[in-house]
Amino acid sequence: MKNIAKKTLVLLVLFNFSFLTCINVCSEGLDPKTIYGTLYIDTNNDGNYEIAPAGVDIIVEVNEYTNTKQTDEYDEINYIIGIEPGHTDQTCTFSIEYDQVTYIPDDNQSIVLSEENENGPTPGYYIIDLHVTTEPTTNNPPEKPTASSPESNAKNIELNPTLSVYVADPDGDHMDVTFYDDGDNYIDREYNVPSGTRASVSWSGLDYNTGYSWYAVADDKKSGTNTSNTWMFTTKSAPEINHPPTKPTNPKPDNNSEENSLNPQLSVFVTDPDDDQLTVSFYNASNDQLIVTASNVQNATNAKVTWYGLDFNTYYTWYAIANDTEFETRSDVFTFKTIEEDNTPPDVSFEKPEEGSLYFFGNLVFPGVLRMPFILGKINIVVKATDDETGISRADLTIKGNWIEKTESLTTSPYTYEWSSFGFGKYNITATAYDMSGNSANTSMIVHKFL
Repeated sequence: MKNIAKKTLVLLVLFNFSFLTCINVCSEGLDPKTIYGTLYIDTNNDGNYEIAPAGVDIIVEVNEYTNTKQTDEYDEINYIIGIEPGHTDQTCTFSIEYDQVTYIPDDNQSIVLSEENENGPTPGYYIIDLHVTTEPTTNNPPEKPTASSPESNAKNIELNPTLSVYVADPDGDHMDVTFYDDGDNYIDREYNVPSGTRASVSWSGLDYNTGYSWYAVADDKKSGTNTSNTWMFTTKSAPEINHPPTKPTNPKPDNNSEENSLNPQLSVFVTDPDDDQLTVSFYNASNDQLIVTASNVQNATNAKVTWYGLDFNTYYTWYAIANDTEFETRSDVFTFKTIEEDNTPPDVSFEKPEEGSLYFFGNLVFPGVLRMPFILGKINIVVKATDDETGISRADLTIKGNWIEKTESLTTSPYTYEWSSFGFGKYNITATAYDMSGNSANTSMIVHKFL
């Protein structure tokens, strides 16, 4: 912002008005007038005038004019003013600009740009007596830059952050704001920043997980600079690099094995370099159809699924794909052959109640200390039935005693029945398991039950 003079100044301007042909400083169609002479300034208001330095500009406020200045061979400054034809008698307001200060004459003093003055035509010098008595304020340096972004001691900052500060100047001047690191190395600069706004630059080429310090300097290019505090931030950590899972290995059934179940359990050993949980999908290699998927498989364990409903005496091919949510890795293709026929009965046993144990409303109280199971209140009977060839079709449970005689067909593993009916005495419970080929096996147990 330009200052205005602190003291009263008397500006004595001596000009010579003459007609010149249009030179390149005039716009086409203008009637150029050349004002030339020497400008004297009374800087102390004591009547002593000094020749104004070459940095003085006369500012003419007039419609349709051009204004420039030239120094002639006598070191006199010629102020060339072009005036639109028909406006040679209009009033023009002058102001003087020197050393970034604008001086405005008192009482809107003005000069009439005319081919004549009160003494007739203008063959000689005009004397312009301009008086300036404005009361300016002194230019002040900028305020200290504040309100940093990123905030001081901020964490997890991107590698190419935008540095930003709030800047203000008491005189409303625009500023150049320069950013430095804590080693006084130049980062970048934003020019001509308005007072009361933010200055911003980008800082590129930073490293992961590193602390950086920086500060900013505001310069109004007139009265000095002001330096901010030093702020610090830490960049974000380097992203973890994810690696693909290793290829699934160690297949079950064994590759090229025979005599396998019609409902075989497929299994592969899976690992991941980043210890990720894996999703392992099993596929029929003959048509690439999904068999089944095992989810949330821990690193360095076996992923297991069951392939149901195969045919006797048939070769099957399969493979597995391990996926860590970003990458996936496919195993080799494995082969096995199913059994020719199933003549083997399933395995069946009681998982609950246990032999010789005491139960109180389904809870085991004393395991294996009695001659036969003793049950008080209701209990869940659990039948364990397995078949390696074709799988279990169902398990029938028969309960027979003085108070009850019934059979329940259980089709879903685990094969469980809640025995809650009222009764007292000795009971015979029998479990019969059937595989998919019709083979069967049974087991029985004598228990005592009360309530």
